[in-house]
Amino acid sequence: MNVLYVLRSFPAGSGVDTVTRILSNYFSNIGHKICVCYCIDSNSGVFLDNRIKLFKMPGDLNEAYTKENIELLSKIVKEEDIKIIINQESQSLPCCELCFAVKQNTHIKLIVVHHFSLLMAANFYTGSVAKILPKCLTRYLKESRELHRRNLIFSNCDIVVFLSDKYIEQYKQLANRKGLLRFLPDSAVCYPKDRGKRKDFASSDKLYAIADPLENSHEELPEFETKNKTVIFVARMVEEEKRPSLALKVWELLHKKNPEWNMLFLGEGKDLPALKEKAGNLPRVEFLGFQNPEHYYKKASILLQTSTKDFEGFGMTLVEAQQYACVPVAMDSYLSLSDIIENGKTGFITPNNDAKAMAEKVQMLMDSESLRKEIAMNGIQSVQKFDVNVIAKKWEKLFYAL
Repeated sequence: MNVLYVLRSFPAGSGVDTVTRILSNYFSNIGHKICVCYCIDSNSGVFLDNRIKLFKMPGDLNEAYTKENIELLSKIVKEEDIKIIINQESQSLPCCELCFAVKQNTHIKLIVVHHFSLLMAANFYTGSVAKILPKCLTRYLKESRELHRRNLIFSNCDIVVFLSDKYIEQYKQLANRKGLLRFLPDSAVCYPKDRGKRKDFASSDKLYAIADPLENSHEELPEFETKNKTVIFVARMVEEEKRPSLALKVWELLHKKNPEWNMLFLGEGKDLPALKEKAGNLPRVEFLGFQNPEHYYKKASILLQTSTKDFEGFGMTLVEAQQYACVPVAMDSYLSLSDIIENGKTGFITPNNDAKAMAEKVQMLMDSESLRKEIAMNGIQSVQKFDVNVIAKKWEKLFYAL
């Protein structure tokens, strides 16, 4: 199959980049023709199959819907005989419009992958409606606006792929709102750019669930005895998305009782300077900036995830940690979390926004090497369901069904 991926950056700048690279390498290796079109180079020395054809779009993804880019993608589709476009940036309306434009008057199929929580964007919209209405109604209208944006995007593609069945069920449940929403004016439930373009909810036969793939899950089992007494946090240092300050609060609650343990923060982001300042003189905490986390997964014993409610679509760092016998402890802030962690068996899920509850579970793990080992070994077995060989077969089945 000849496939074109479209995304912001490639091949290693974000979780979406990593997932695209893993699948591209796999598909290329088994004989599919893979092309990738992106805006930003993010190569950090990762392996990329040299048969993958790379194309770079000028400018930023938020300005992707241009005549120049339409011509570029159309040329790629024609010259590379592309059969399927996979849009990895469903949150970017310009990118979606670009893909829609290229699809028109062709026989190619368009798949949109929704890599985030269904209502993630509703957390960040701060228009005038948010300033004059009661909080509960404001949230309802913000979610409704985001649903109409999703519907507009989903209606113009052939297939929508979510990262969990739970998001499909959520979308179906939210479809029950459509009766009420028909009576509300465009100004209330549509972003200004979308007014006059209302679409109904996508039909169930368009909706698929395929989790993100894990690379190298069949490597030799890590040696648990070589683990350090280290807690890690691996994420962008952006408070409104990942809430690293909560992870720091957990360490603040734990460090005095556990002088043999240390904490590492891996990642860059606009809030890193403020986080360092907040850490002040807290002992045994280091900020390492952007790093390939593999080495740290192998050596660390515990990983924390404190992401904002309804931000994550799939916790890739959790399965990466489990792969290397690093026990994840995550706040319950997104639907697919329970697909990854079986609470108490392959990690711990703690109440959202509760640093004290998270610290209690981390303390349990710190106190018991046998518990850490038991949960770590369970995690290694659990993540086999996300192995790229398993996930890629689901994608291939979808390709040939189109």
